[in-house]
Amino acid sequence: MTLLNPSDRISAMPTSSMRGLSAALRCVAAAILLLAVVEMPVVIRAAAMKHLLLPITLNNAPSATLIESLTGHTSGVWTVAFSPDGKLLASGAQDGQVLVRSIDSLAKWHRAGSYTGWIVGLAFSPDSRFLAYGAADGFAGAEGRIGLWNIEADTLERTLFGHSGGCWSIDFQESTGRLVSGSFDRTVRIWDPSTGAEITTLSGHTAQVLSVDFNPTQNLIASSGVDYTVRIWNSETGSCVCVLRGHSGNVGYVKFSPDGTKLASSADDGTVRMWNFADSSLIWSQPAGQGWVNCVNFSPDGSLLVTCGHDGSVALRDAASGALLKRLSGHLAPVLRGAFSPDGTILATASWDNTVRLWGVEQDTDSDSVPDDVDNCPDTPNQDQIDTDHDGLGDACCCVGNRGNVNYTGIIDLADLSALVSYLTAGGYTLPCPNGANVNASGIVDLADLSAIVSYLTGGGYLLPNCPV
Repeated sequence: MTLLNPSDRISAMPTSSMRGLSAALRCVAAAILLLAVVEMPVVIRAAAMKHLLLPITLNNAPSATLIESLTGHTSGVWTVAFSPDGKLLASGAQDGQVLVRSIDSLAKWHRAGSYTGWIVGLAFSPDSRFLAYGAADGFAGAEGRIGLWNIEADTLERTLFGHSGGCWSIDFQESTGRLVSGSFDRTVRIWDPSTGAEITTLSGHTAQVLSVDFNPTQNLIASSGVDYTVRIWNSETGSCVCVLRGHSGNVGYVKFSPDGTKLASSADDGTVRMWNFADSSLIWSQPAGQGWVNCVNFSPDGSLLVTCGHDGSVALRDAASGALLKRLSGHLAPVLRGAFSPDGTILATASWDNTVRLWGVEQDTDSDSVPDDVDNCPDTPNQDQIDTDHDGLGDACCCVGNRGNVNYTGIIDLADLSALVSYLTAGGYTLPCPNGANVNASGIVDLADLSAIVSYLTGGGYLLPNCPV
């Protein structure tokens, strides 16, 4: 926006402009007799479909909110998983369905086959080409097959048989592509998914196995179960490295930290714990306040934990201490699993309320509490979202530099005075930028703005306020 220097406002005007100024001032006098104050209306732009999300961190976790609720399952959802390349989200449920969605179009889903029984375990292969699922025929049935779905071909690649009880948990080893499974038959099994062959069976749990996890940096497997223990296994030799005791209820979930140095566990005793498995020591234990704690999982950078409550709650915690950062409410039934997207921007949770819910921290560049994806001026604070001309661009964005450029041409001169007079006298002029016309920054466009712009243009000493920043 170009501004004339105060000393040049009058001297730079030709005689014809001086006559125009006198005419404009006569219009001002007439306007004073006719006008009442004109207030700027508030218009809120409709929300966009795509959310702009920030990685969830220790600092912004308290700002996490519900982003989407995904439907499609007809009964309780047991599990949810992101593909390592971050492009897909899969969920498995008690209805026997595995639903796969593209992150770019979450409202649509594709059914990766349909099965009898429950789908309780899910895991993508390290290259994101395959999706493994673990099946169960209720809590007491002998169904324990593992299916391997080819994502690109959209077909069942093969089925792995061997478990004589429900397959409750599965995971891939990133370095080798091997698959580990935990079952109600009390065993942990390691598989070669490329052939379907079982490599070894790990025995030691005295009750059903509920969770398994490969260490991301070492040849180790963690497992937990109804015997209240956590076991660490050498995945190459099959030997049990250590047994972690301390929980007083079923240990429903175990997860290694992303750097492979620690292990988190959650249990029906209502606690979440962090272990140094190298020396079998407990780092910390926290009462979760969520009833049974059905899951625990790390954010990609290892700084955060999510815990899933049987009371329907989801909690974000500081992984260093277990301290609660944010309790997320929205699910209407127990929450069974939680997983972060690879980039850390989305937390997905699976619940027996038949939904998958997505949580995140919406980007708010100007810190005006209006997320960027629905903010009509995301770089300038404008919590009221005023958009007088209904063009989708907030009034705060059209005003640049100083107020007073009523006609939005980039220079403040007599034409702006004429435009303001026309608007205030109902002469048919539509303000292209109300903030520019609100010369005195009072929040209303009225006669005081006429006086202000006349004072400025005639060298009367008025200083134009800045536009909103």
